[in-house]
Amino acid sequence: MTIDQLLSGQAEGKWPPRCLLLTFDDGLESFAKHGLPVLKECDFTATLFVVAGRVGKTNDWPGQPSWVPRWRLLDWDGLRRVASEGMELGAHTLTHPLLTALTADEGRREILEGKRVIEDRLGRPVRTFAYPYGARSAALESLVATSFRAGFGTRLGFASPDDRVSAFHRIDMYYLRDPRLFSSLGAVWMHHYLRFRRWVRELKDRQGGRG
Repeated sequence: MTIDQLLSGQAEGKWPPRCLLLTFDDGLESFAKHGLPVLKECDFTATLFVVAGRVGKTNDWPGQPSWVPRWRLLDWDGLRRVASEGMELGAHTLTHPLLTALTADEGRREILEGKRVIEDRLGRPVRTFAYPYGARSAALESLVATSFRAGFGTRLGFASPDDRVSAFHRIDMYYLRDPRLFSSLGAVWMHHYLRFRRWVRELKDRQGGRG
């Protein structure tokens, strides 16, 4: 699906069976090298969420867990090429902070400046936003709701018409690395599997472990 199809279905209260929306966070160089050719071959679209103040640098931002590999991010020319291939570019803040740890003014600047920088550099509207680490509050969601058409968190689960448009659920592919799990996405038991994995992840988050 495209973002427009996601929002249209959400407004109608349903989507066609066996449909999905693909999203990628951070704007890694590897997306253009490995992901984009496969997407084009399958005639798929996707949304790439860009950290506007880190374009052309690496994902070594403050607060990045030590276990996360350090990778290079696409530069502006690379992002321009990705957009020209039909991919949508969304905002992922200016510097990838934990938004809930910032003051209201700092959080507002991270969200709105990230959007503005991408629009100014690429000349394209930025309609979507993803919360770094999934961290959000009612005030942040309200800002996203008024500044973007859709927002995306990291709460593990299927998107639903009951989701708030400012915080759609997503399924991290980390939990579907086994091809048998991916091929079972439409199975009823998959909801229970994802609910269990979400519970384990949230428990680890509370204990300061891996998300």
